[in-house]
Amino acid sequence: MQKYLVLLSLLVLAFSVTGCPNSGTNTNPPPTLGSTQQPKTGSTYTYTSITIDANGNPTGSPHTLVDSVVQTGMSYSGKSNVTQVYETDVQGSYTVIYYNYESNGDISINFPNAAPLPPWLTLSVHSSGVTVQTLSDTTVGGVRIVEGDSIINTGTFTYNINGTALAASKLKMVVFVQTTAGKTSSISQPPFYFAFAPLIGYFTELIITGSNGTDQKLVSYKLK
Repeated sequence: MQKYLVLLSLLVLAFSVTGCPNSGTNTNPPPTLGSTQQPKTGSTYTYTSITIDANGNPTGSPHTLVDSVVQTGMSYSGKSNVTQVYETDVQGSYTVIYYNYESNGDISINFPNAAPLPPWLTLSVHSSGVTVQTLSDTTVGGVRIVEGDSIINTGTFTYNINGTALAASKLKMVVFVQTTAGKTSSISQPPFYFAFAPLIGYFTELIITGSNGTDQKLVSYKLK
């Protein structure tokens, strides 16, 4: 899946800590997220994706990506509530991605054979604060080095899709490296943001900032 292949490369490189891009509407008081609805087979989500510069300005031509739910309720890679999705580009090529819809409303993404990432990366859609996950734990020259990611829930935002106002949890992912001396550092790489709308069970936007970033926005969807 294009957006997750890019996310994977960024996770391995690590992220810097910067402000959240201005996308979606941060209302006060925020709208109600509602419980996460797992999409049914045949549901589709259409995105417009475009490259952006470090200031968030478009630098290329937009193109369309369509995510289609192929199968639900699968058992896969140790999870039992898995949804299989095909993402298709304008050339007709597709990539397969697997999600697990967790019992608390959060969502996990599968990264097979992607060490040092764990096979499942859980996104804290309904979990407030910061969620920390270990990516790798190694010892080099007698020094223990732990690499992990922090998923930060930055709040609830509103996205207008299909003429409907959808509440979405916007999250930010940061990777850190910590040694046995207790020193933690962040490697300067563009951060990754995403917004997930529980009522449609899917993402409304994915943003990679930086000089060659990407902004992928949901423009329409069809639920079965």
